Amino acid sequence: VGTVDALLKDIPTLTSILTYHVVGSKALSTSLVNDQKIVTLNGKEVTITINTSGIFINNASVTVANIVTKNGVVHVIDAVLLPPSPKTIVDVVVNGADFTLLEAAVLHAGIADALKNPNITVFAPTDAAFKAAGFANEAAIKAADKVAVANILTYHVVNSLVPASAIATKDNEAVTMLSGGKAYVTKNAGGVSVNGAKVTSADVKAENGAIIHVIDAVLINETKNIVALAQSNPNLSLLVAAVLRANQGSTKVVDILSSAGPFTVFAPTNDAFKAAGFANEAAINAADPNVLAAILTYHVIGARVYSTNLTTGNVTTANTASVSINAANATVKGNKNTTPSKIVAVNIPASNGVVHVIDSVLLP
Repeated sequence: VGTVDALLKDIPTLTSILTYHVVGSKALSTSLVNDQKIVTLNGKEVTITINTSGIFINNASVTVANIVTKNGVVHVIDAVLLPPSPKTIVDVVVNGADFTLLEAAVLHAGIADALKNPNITVFAPTDAAFKAAGFANEAAIKAADKVAVANILTYHVVNSLVPASAIATKDNEAVTMLSGGKAYVTKNAGGVSVNGAKVTSADVKAENGAIIHVIDAVLINETKNIVALAQSNPNLSLLVAAVLRANQGSTKVVDILSSAGPFTVFAPTNDAFKAAGFANEAAINAADPNVLAAILTYHVIGARVYSTNLTTGNVTTANTASVSINAANATVKGNKNTTPSKIVAVNIPASNGVVHVIDSVLLP
């Protein structure tokens, strides 16, 4: 009785159950065949089983068959048929050929229940995206810290429905993710992206209404600022040395790049510094800190600019000069450089901006 009373207060669920008992055609028992699938008015299928024990609709036994009425036929059954629950994002991931590593990550992190919510949007990285992020296979995911994996995955979930059509045409719209961190969504002529990761397939819907946007990179909610991020990268050790040396002059570069920002930094590699005449840290420490500061701030833009936000043209840098960007060729050129710098790695996140690695030093 309690269940019936509850259903009488939940008309959509009651309607779903009742329409699961109705087929939009006249089907006498003599027309039914074993293992037959019949679509109900609910939209879900029931399965017919016929054996020596009788006729069954799913697991309910037909106790009286073929009660013919003016507008159809009734078969009496001994149980209420319950429609299967609508498929969730978890089901989409489990059944998706390109989500084997995402599935492994969801199971390892133990967040499957959170992804069954019908009112969420998930930016779902492909297997190739996970591999590019250092998760070569399922074993690598299972070896990772569960909490860390959970934090990564919940940074891919928006706690509301966000179809691509509802995303405004603008750069870097801040969106709060389930993890609590902010991600930055861009919609422009190149399509939709989040933190520079491109949406390769939009609006993949689960049956329960939740939305998936497939992306080509794993999103990382980095807590290190740009200076700390560079210090953790051995290929940027000469850049770090230059920042520390420049800080001894009148422009406090460390303070600038550690502040709230946001900033975009074109970060030259160690080889880039060597090619520019800074063979080692000793050479950098012998340089005039004010000259270094002028060079370093020439690599900084006072905005968060992911690769998908880059446009061809001149951009003003933090030292008030400008660099020339060629978005099509992924290059950036200083006004004293004879050849442009190639952008060799993009969208490295920091808490106060984003870093793109380049193969030569920009000269103002």
